[in-house]
Amino acid sequence: MSLKSIMIQKEDVISVTPDMTVKDALAKLVTSGVRSMPVIDSGGKYLGLFNFRALVGKLLPASACVEGGVASLSFMAEDIAFIIDKFEQAKAMTVAEIMRTDVPAIHMDTVFEEALLQIYSSDAPLPVLEPETGTLVGLFSKQCAIAHFMARASAGKGE
Repeated sequence: MSLKSIMIQKEDVISVTPDMTVKDALAKLVTSGVRSMPVIDSGGKYLGLFNFRALVGKLLPASACVEGGVASLSFMAEDIAFIIDKFEQAKAMTVAEIMRTDVPAIHMDTVFEEALLQIYSSDAPLPVLEPETGTLVGLFSKQCAIAHFMARASAGKGE
């Protein structure tokens, strides 16, 4: 089954540019109501993903963001000033400086089950790219998968 009928089409994807400030990208995130936005260059090429996780990765101590790092930050419970200071610094950064580049990309010919596994593993929407150029053609999200399940179930097409 092709992802074309399931994914969010490029023209409906809300994106940001790598040179946009984090402050402006956050405003766009809040006003649009989306959770993640692909970072696209002027030629339409996908570069990464901007979302809350990317931001928080810059706000928390580095030792808390690495595998096997600090498991609890309860010792910082009264030190919100540390986080606020980091947030103020992050707002002036560019999206390119904090975007996620670890989210796997998929292609139109990726089978639904593989896309589902990738979205489960990365816990982020997946960019659907044109294989030859790396340009964004759409986005496959958890909501896309849920809508597909519901449509298939209500149509009695569980196969």
